[in-house]
This record gives sequence, C-alpha cells and structure tokens, in this order.
Amino acid sequence: DVVTDGTQTYGITGGSPLMARVTGMGCTASALVGAHVAALAAQGGVENFALLGTVCALSVMATAGGMAAESAAGPGSFQMQFLDALYTMTLQDVEAQVEVALL
Repeated sequence: DVVTDGTQTYGITGGSPLMARVTGMGCTASALVGAHVAALAAQGGVENFALLGTVCALSVMATAGGMAAESAAGPGSFQMQFLDALYTMTLQDVEAQVEVALL
C-alpha cells in the first residue's frame, strides 16, 4: 500500500493476495483507519495524526493478512483466519510481518 498526505509518502509491504478475494476488506480497512486516527487525535500533540493513523491501520491490515495466509486454504478460511489474527496479533507480529518505508 502507498499512503500520502500530498507531502509525505509511506510504502507498506505485507499482507496477502487473498485479501483482494474477500468481501469486506475495504470496510475493515476504513474502520481500522478511523479507529487509529481517532486514537492518535485523542492523544493530542501528534503531528500528522491522520497520515500516521492511516499508516498504522494499514500495517495492522497487512499483518492480519499475512498471519491469516499462513493457515488459510482459500478465501473462506482466510476471512475467518483474518478476523482471528486481528484479535490475537501483537506489536511483535506487526514488526515481523510488515515493512514501512518513507518514500
């Protein structure tokens, strides 16, 4: 994924090709972006909270996708594994599954 505010641009690697085959991934991404942006905004004093919240949310999406792909046999089981990954993931999982680069 590529995330930009028009000035700064980040590239996020990770996830799984199966994500494109499951209904609701975009809705899930929107919900995670909203939650992460709101959490950063509530902390106050965080510059570019919309950009950074979006980068964090898409990093979580990529992590869950990568974790789900490890045990999914196809799109149906991927969807269940994806939800379980969202529930069980740790910061260490995000660090192991995803690379974020300032482009």
